[in-house]
Amino acid sequence: MNSDVNELEQCIIATYMGSDSNDSMKYFEVLTRFATLDYWKQNVMALRQSNNPHTLQFAAKTLCDLFTNYYGSFKEDDRREVVSAILYVIQNSGETFCETPQVREPLISLLCRLQKLTWFEDKAEGANKQVICLVKSFLEASLPLSIFAICILKQLVFEMSFETKGLTTTKHRTIAMDFREDCLKEILNISIESLRRLISASFGPQDSEVSHRRQAALISLSLDLVHQILSFDFIGTITDEASDGMSLIFAPSSWEEVFITHPMDVFFYVFEKTQVSLPMKIKCLGVVELFAAIRCSLFSTEGARKAYLNNLVNGIGRVLSLCKDSNNDEIQHKLTRILARLKTNVQLKHFMELDNYNAFMEQVIAFSVDTIKKSLSFHPVYYILTFWAKMVAALDSLSSSSDTKGTQNLVENLAPMVVTTFLETVLERVDNPLSPEEPLESEQLESIMDEIESISRCAYYKILVFIINQLGQVINQYHAMIQSGAQAEQVEKKMAWILHACASILSNKARLWSSDKTPAETVVDVQSQLICAIFECLNAHDTKITRNPGSMTKSTVYLELAFIAFLQKFSKVFISGDAFSSIKALYAMMATRLGLNEPLLVIERVLQKVTLLIEKWPTHPQILDRNLGPSGLFRSLVGGWASSKLVVKSSAAMAILQSHHRLNLGDNHRTHIAFYKALGILVFNVYRDDKTFLEFVRPWMDVFQELQMTISQSGLEAPGVSTKFIQLMYDIRGFVSPITYRLGGYDRFFEWFYSEMGYFDWLVQLLSNAENINLNLEHAWAIMDLLSEISFNNEQRIHFPITSVDGLKLFRSSSTALIGFGNLLRRHEKEIEEDDMFKSIHVYMKCLSRCLLGEYANFGVMELYNDTVLESVLLQALGFMFGSESSHLKKYPKVYSEIFTLLDKIVYQHTLFVIKCDSQLFGRCLMMLLEALHSDISAIVTQACNSIDKLVSLHISNLTVAQHQQQQVPAKTQKQIECVTSHFTTHHRILVAILAQVLNLLVSNENGQGIWSLSRPLLSLMLLFPQDYEKIVKIIIESQPDAKAEQMASAFTHLTDGIQTNITSDNREKFLTQVLKLHKQTKEFVDLNTFYKAISVFG
Repeated sequence: MNSDVNELEQCIIATYMGSDSNDSMKYFEVLTRFATLDYWKQNVMALRQSNNPHTLQFAAKTLCDLFTNYYGSFKEDDRREVVSAILYVIQNSGETFCETPQVREPLISLLCRLQKLTWFEDKAEGANKQVICLVKSFLEASLPLSIFAICILKQLVFEMSFETKGLTTTKHRTIAMDFREDCLKEILNISIESLRRLISASFGPQDSEVSHRRQAALISLSLDLVHQILSFDFIGTITDEASDGMSLIFAPSSWEEVFITHPMDVFFYVFEKTQVSLPMKIKCLGVVELFAAIRCSLFSTEGARKAYLNNLVNGIGRVLSLCKDSNNDEIQHKLTRILARLKTNVQLKHFMELDNYNAFMEQVIAFSVDTIKKSLSFHPVYYILTFWAKMVAALDSLSSSSDTKGTQNLVENLAPMVVTTFLETVLERVDNPLSPEEPLESEQLESIMDEIESISRCAYYKILVFIINQLGQVINQYHAMIQSGAQAEQVEKKMAWILHACASILSNKARLWSSDKTPAETVVDVQSQLICAIFECLNAHDTKITRNPGSMTKSTVYLELAFIAFLQKFSKVFISGDAFSSIKALYAMMATRLGLNEPLLVIERVLQKVTLLIEKWPTHPQILDRNLGPSGLFRSLVGGWASSKLVVKSSAAMAILQSHHRLNLGDNHRTHIAFYKALGILVFNVYRDDKTFLEFVRPWMDVFQELQMTISQSGLEAPGVSTKFIQLMYDIRGFVSPITYRLGGYDRFFEWFYSEMGYFDWLVQLLSNAENINLNLEHAWAIMDLLSEISFNNEQRIHFPITSVDGLKLFRSSSTALIGFGNLLRRHEKEIEEDDMFKSIHVYMKCLSRCLLGEYANFGVMELYNDTVLESVLLQALGFMFGSESSHLKKYPKVYSEIFTLLDKIVYQHTLFVIKCDSQLFGRCLMMLLEALHSDISAIVTQACNSIDKLVSLHISNLTVAQHQQQQVPAKTQKQIECVTSHFTTHHRILVAILAQVLNLLVSNENGQGIWSLSRPLLSLMLLFPQDYEKIVKIIIESQPDAKAEQMASAFTHLTDGIQTNITSDNREKFLTQVLKLHKQTKEFVDLNTFYKAISVFG
């Protein structure tokens, strides 16, 4: 074994020191061999014997992986041997490696991983707390061992917070909760006490530079440890990485005794020390942020809560005072997060009870204003606005007593300053930018405007007056620029900011929110003046870009986007059926100043803007999306409850319908689909007459005629034909998509597209004749997406008369198209890139799924007349399903999910077709179902269970019929019995593996979900293969320790109590009850490590 260790060390040294390329493969093979389970003892010996950091790193990482993946293969003595080796390295080489993370961290990770995996095994002897005792002894020994001690605690908390490979979520949560109750509070106390001792020693005279460096490192690690403890997953709701991290910390009630001793004082003390480095100060603020998020309900008395909050707020106040002249962006960012999280946690009434509430609020507003003015990023600004938005929102919960009046007045006086400062700052930075990045392009712009909307509730009139004053100045500058013919880039940016602010705050109910003494009529008058001024700006702007297109710059784009945001908000708020006084006053003023005396004229003006945007910005994707996209201005007008009733009366809307084919919508298919979806709503759901429909589609008929002639002569490679063809496909797809059964329209479209003009069959012919017309994948995708939409029976919109054959014709044509598309893919299989191939398969599967579930074709008629198109398309579909390896499929989740969905539909709805397949194809079908049972996606597992139960139950039913009728078994049934018996005999091993996996899922099920689905194939397979079932159960029982084996045997014995050998509904219900009992019983005692090892022998 010593020679093995020497060989390992030589290979590692040669690898890290650089070696000849001829020897690199040999070294790689040696290292790969040492990373296997057979060489784990050699890695332990390497830990004890080697002083080489790379060797120690390799051995520790290898052992960690081995124990994680093969934990059940190790005995208790093996685990103790590894722990002993780790401690040997730490105690004998701690001085050397305490400042070497590449060695220290793998060793500690291995130790903590073993601690977690053996948590409950060692609990009875109290060994699971030995690491705490070990850490305490390290802390009292020396600085190097103290560094190891803090790192061990930090990694242990991290290990317990996150799931470990091989552990179920249930077991992980059980270990984590037990660790939280037994150890976490003690670790917090150790870390804070250790930090206090370190600080008292660190800021005094130092023995040496090394000692000083190590103490600083130890303080930094201790801060990380406290942060890790307070970030622990206390209640099993770890947030995803995309969240803003503003949630509360639900520390246990038993932790109150820790927090009432004011542990945050030490972090404020460290921050206030001038000799502390900037990174350490930032870490201190990170910990303070977590203290600010500790739930207030933790404290049992109001006095304890008030004392904690007073101490916390006083400390934050001191930090704000120290940082008032600081220009450090990271510190500003941390402080804004502290304030936002503090308000998320603390109710306003609790703020009011603080001893220095008024002084603190004055400090916060001063810091807010200063941060907004200095910040180069919108992130701290967002958190500042969040704090004030939550303060304003909390005003509604205050009573109207005199005690709360001062607080309400204070917030209402201070909050508007944040909004006005923000707007003043962004307007000033238009002329004097502090950063090359354009704030109007920030991803946080919308979030910031949402917060401004909330803040404006408490001082609506003040903010309105401020905005209208700013707008007046900008309008004067804008008109001066237009008259002089100069570029108005800076002015356009300022106007864009003001429009975004208006779009965020405008509301016809805002007067109800504001608590100032301004009369309602005054507020409404100012609001109306502002809106009229914006519409006047809109008119001037549209005139400018119409007369002088050369004046359009990038700043014009920002202004257009702001106009769209304003018009969208205006349409939602002020174009409604509600007769608010603010709306009446607004239209009275708009009639005087703009000549728009009713909502219909306003809608007309907005639609004119929509048309102008299409005309002037045909190639700008962002404007097109905001104007015509799924959530755009035009879609909101057409889909709005009140606005849609006005759009239908608008001449501008009719003009768009009549000239839709002449509009330049750019090359974005998403925009085309969304725009024509809105037009489809108008044609089918509003106008609903044949005349409008025919007038609308007539331009398409001309395009179809032109394309048919050109393609027949020159194919799709003729100039301009390809783009025109693809756009037409997506336009019609969008037009069809909004049709529903309730509002009708599908029958009229089908009659025109399929029956009268024959476009559907022409597209099918194009797919079949792809080689001759140079039809590529882009064309094929466009065709298949359109045909898929037409075949989609969305909300039962396809409803042919019972005597009609249109449903059968639609399915047959769609199947023929699928076959043509599939043949195209097969012919060019080697030329198509992997991404494009899997996208094509997804398009194919989705279309076929929609056809099979359409319920508009009688498949029995096709069988009666020996029509083989259904069988052909299903065989082709199975070929695509089974033609790709699982590892490739999993890289494309949509394709992976769609394949199993379609397989379930084929097996469940066309079982006889599956039975008639040849043995090889049937076996691959079973293998796919077995793979589905191993999926992490519950829906796929459920679909597989349904399909397996369908196949096995049909065979059991046929056998039952044959047993009862004996000599009079129908020929059809007899043939089915023979086919299935042959398939099941040939693929018996796969069926046994399926049975074993169903039992695996049942026993290891964490939350009891999906038990019903699992019970159905389990009963069928048990009845069909009783001997295999008994064999599997015997192996499971023998895998458990003696005491647990008896319990497992008893549980499985009672599983069949009262269960008959049939698959009737009553028998299934009884069996489900027994399965639920089995799951509940085994969940309490099963040793999953040995269970997995035993069940894995079945594949």
